[in-house]
Amino acid sequence: MLSVSLIFGSGSYAQSPCYQPQLLMVSEPTSSTAILTWSGPPIATSYHVLYKPVNDSVWGLRVTYTSTVNLVNLFPFRCYDVIVQCECEGNGIKLSSAFSPVSFMTSFREMFKR
Repeated sequence: MLSVSLIFGSGSYAQSPCYQPQLLMVSEPTSSTAILTWSGPPIATSYHVLYKPVNDSVWGLRVTYTSTVNLVNLFPFRCYDVIVQCECEGNGIKLSSAFSPVSFMTSFREMFKR
């Protein structure tokens, strides 16, 4: 049990108050975009969203201050790995959460439009 009374007020937490994002969902993937949403801790100040095509080694990074992000300029008909991390702050102390993963595939329909 982690006591965080000096950082975030009185009380003890079974986990850090800067817990990892939960309920990651990918909606409306097209051949080049996808909307990612999640639920984060109330003390989150920002989120780091890293994404890449599966089997690629280079991650893209988006920093957002809300629990949603629109990923753009994706490749059609590709499977993507995404991880999201919270950055939190309380009483001048900064914390980072563990990463939460999700995968999705972009569509190929728009590749054939003229």
